[in-house]
Amino acid sequence: MSQIDVALLAIAATLFSVFAIHRLTIWRSRRDVVRSSVLTFKSTFTDEIACIRNGNASFGTFTDAFQKHKIAIDTVMPILPFCYQRKLQKAWDEYCGNGSDIDTATFITGSSCHPNLYPEFKNRFCALHESLNDLL
Repeated sequence: MSQIDVALLAIAATLFSVFAIHRLTIWRSRRDVVRSSVLTFKSTFTDEIACIRNGNASFGTFTDAFQKHKIAIDTVMPILPFCYQRKLQKAWDEYCGNGSDIDTATFITGSSCHPNLYPEFKNRFCALHESLNDLL
């Protein structure tokens, strides 16, 4: 190998290293933004989670917080990777009761649901809250 070959190899290795470090920095930055957004999203549910754990939760607990949860969904959705957007949208649709006995109109009007449906609704709420745990 001549000196020119060695110099070209050194330049190529340096350029590759710079590119790899640049891509790693971008990936870490993006990961931190997503993680921060997910933590903010999950923090909007803390009052309701506390009520569930204390046994004080009722259907009204969730209807009162519906707008807050909708805003959290709308805020975090564009930041998420596509596969997690679909996962969150599915959890949100189930939470709102699309295609079931509990529907969005029940949330908006604040009308109560049948007492037998409350445990199912609570499970939907917990599934929505935990839908992005993989990103933490």
